[in-house]
Amino acid sequence: MRIAVTGGTGFIGRYVLHNLLARGYEVLVVGRSSPPKHEGLLFVSVDLLKEREHLWISEYKVTHLLHLAWYAEHGKFWTSPLNIDWCHATVQLVNAFVNQGGERVVVAGSCAEYDWSFGYCQEDKTPSNPSTLYGVAKDCARRMTEQICSLQQVSWAWGRVFLPFGIGENTQRLIPSIAHVFLGLRPPFPISINQWRDLLPVEVVADGLVFLINQKDTGIFNICSGKPTQLHELITKIADELNQNPRKLLEKADFKSSSFLIGDNKSILEKGWYSNYDLEQSLNLYINSLRKNSYDSTRI
Repeated sequence: MRIAVTGGTGFIGRYVLHNLLARGYEVLVVGRSSPPKHEGLLFVSVDLLKEREHLWISEYKVTHLLHLAWYAEHGKFWTSPLNIDWCHATVQLVNAFVNQGGERVVVAGSCAEYDWSFGYCQEDKTPSNPSTLYGVAKDCARRMTEQICSLQQVSWAWGRVFLPFGIGENTQRLIPSIAHVFLGLRPPFPISINQWRDLLPVEVVADGLVFLINQKDTGIFNICSGKPTQLHELITKIADELNQNPRKLLEKADFKSSSFLIGDNKSILEKGWYSNYDLEQSLNLYINSLRKNSYDSTRI
C-alpha cells in the first residue's frame, strides 16, 4: 500500500503526513513544494494545474490517493477563478489515477458545498447548493469524482471538512485574529457573536481523512465535531485564557445577526472513526502557542 498525498505541505496536509508516517505508511508527496525529509517519505515534483497524464502514478506504483491540494489563499479563495482550474485539475488527477490501477480515492471537500441556510448539515439530507465559486467548484469536482470512480468500480470517499483550527493556520483566520486583538497585535474588529460554528482541531481533521483512506466505504463524510460553538463563547474563552477583558472585542460586536453552521458526523462515526480530544483543551493549547509566538517575535 503506497499512499500519494497532494497538498502535503499545506495547513491540513502537514498533519496528515505526520499521522500517516506515525502509522508506518509509505507516503509519496506530490506537488511543487518538497516536505522536510523523513524516512518513509518520497517526493515527486508535479505541477497539478498543468500535468495531465500523471504517469508518476504507475511509476511509483501508487495504490491510494489522498487529494488535499486546492487554492486556499485567505480572503481570496471564495471567489477566485483559480477554483475552476483546481476543479479541472482534480478531475484530471482522479481520472488518471483510476485508469492506472488505483484502488482508493479520498478527496478533501468542504462544508462550503452545502446550502448554509439549512444550518445543520447532513450528507444525505442537506442540499449541495453552494453560494460561492469555491463551494461550486468543490462540489463539481465531487460529482465528477463520484462518476469517474463508479465507472471504474474504484472506491472513493469525499471528506467534507468543516472549520479546522490549530498551529500553522493563516494568522488572518478567526481564532488567531481574535487572540491577536487581546495580545495587542491588531485593533478590535466587528464580529457577529451570535454565529454558531463547528470547530475542530486540525490534527483531528487529519485523523479523519487518514481514517477514510483506510476504509472501503464510498460516499460523502462530514469531518466535523458535530458540536456548536457560539462565537460569543469563543471570544470569552480566548480572553480568559489570555487574562484579558472580552469587552475589548465585544464592544464592536454585532449582536443582531445570527447564523448556525454545524455538521452531523454520524456517518463517519458509524464506520468506526473515533478521535479522543477535548475541544477546550485543544483551544487553550493553541491560544498559548499564539501567545508564545507573539512574545518571541517581540524579542527578535
